[in-house]
Amino acid sequence: MNPQSQHGGLSPFEAARAMSSTETLIRDAAYWAGQMLAVSRKRDRDSFMRIYDHFAPRVRLYLKGLGSPEAVAEELAQEALLRVWQRAELYDASRSGLSTWLYRIARNLHIDRVRREPTWVPVQDEIERLEDIETNRPPQPESYAEHTD
Repeated sequence: MNPQSQHGGLSPFEAARAMSSTETLIRDAAYWAGQMLAVSRKRDRDSFMRIYDHFAPRVRLYLKGLGSPEAVAEELAQEALLRVWQRAELYDASRSGLSTWLYRIARNLHIDRVRREPTWVPVQDEIERLEDIETNRPPQPESYAEHTD
């Protein structure tokens, strides 16, 4: 049997893509709110896996865009989705969409991680350090010439 005849003349690759797009529901806010409701009320693992499969790669790319290396972005994305599972009952669809809530969790995890890095310097501390340098700046080379005899 010709593989293209099984799927209306489509190649196996095109058939797989067509199948996945027809099997994939339109992912709107109401759909995701319903998935979260199932996770929250029934601890529905299938609903959570749909959330995970859809959002994990997107959250990972978002975190990479914030400056996280690939491995860190993967770790933070998994942590963010774990928090969605653990705190599903806290999600309120009337306040925000699932994506907003999830990206906020991921952003906060990213900020927490950056703050724990030894090289991170709070902006205000850095501004104060620069002001100290400015006020205690050694004289310019021209002023040294005035003091030499």
